[in-house]
Amino acid sequence: MKLSCRTINNVCIIPLPEKLINGEAKELDFYADEMLDNFHCDAILLDMKSTHILDSSGISVIVALFKKTENMQIGFALCHLNERLLEKFQTTRLDKLLDIYETEQEAIEKFSQLEAGVPT
Repeated sequence: MKLSCRTINNVCIIPLPEKLINGEAKELDFYADEMLDNFHCDAILLDMKSTHILDSSGISVIVALFKKTENMQIGFALCHLNERLLEKFQTTRLDKLLDIYETEQEAIEKFSQLEAGVPT
């Protein structure tokens, strides 16, 4: 698996793979740490458009990344979750902790509003 990042309006967008389990989750954890150490961004957006399989190790890495960004005062969100993955986040009540958007554009607009100090 090769992870990458692209930036729009200082939001680093990481497209996630089809499966976020075991080794892939560890790779995301390593990649995100490297990215946070070496690049400046105002927010991290995990694009889950291609992700269909997510296990507890994947969820753990997502929550750990959220905590890291929160400590660094960097925004964090997910987008493009399919119905099954959204249900998984709702069942675990992580949808109350994490910002989840239907589209990448919606998330970027929300981050831009927060950066500009516009009340949401």
